[in-house]
Amino acid sequence: MAMLGIRLEDITFKNNCLAVNRLVHSTFCHPGSFNKEQIKQIKEITSTKANHTDDNKKLIIMRRKGAARELIRNKTVNDLIEKYGFETVMLENLTIEKQVKLMHSARIVIAPHGAGLTNCVYMRKGCSLIEIMPSDSIHPLYWYLASLSELKYSMMPINVKGKHRQELEITKELTYDILGEHGIKI
Repeated sequence: MAMLGIRLEDITFKNNCLAVNRLVHSTFCHPGSFNKEQIKQIKEITSTKANHTDDNKKLIIMRRKGAARELIRNKTVNDLIEKYGFETVMLENLTIEKQVKLMHSARIVIAPHGAGLTNCVYMRKGCSLIEIMPSDSIHPLYWYLASLSELKYSMMPINVKGKHRQELEITKELTYDILGEHGIKI
């Protein structure tokens, strides 16, 4: 909250509701209806406070075992980590402030489709977002958010294993092709 300039003393709890003096949020009525000016404002506010020393991180966003759209840690994922310097992170284990700083320091992010991709608004202009998307359920939501954030974007459609959890397993060929399109030599 402090990163967004919101002081805890400005928030009160009245009649089972939170009350604030000023509320800034990005309107979302349906996919593709983000407000460009609000996204720009969020990026400006957070970029000045996202102090980091490494602005060249290569991230793979993982989810806890058993979560919906879990990325299977196979040989391709292990090679990206061990041979090509990617690091895995679980955003759900980080504070919002740490998520902002991490995403701001990333040059490239590979992540399964889901709410965690909203954090792409904290990435720097020109960085890369690769969204792993279940091929039976294509949504342009994060493409649109990435384009408003001036990011390079690719979708990696993947056939899913399982109906409810949708386990995602990336393939070497598709992954390396897409990374090549983003200037990552493998």
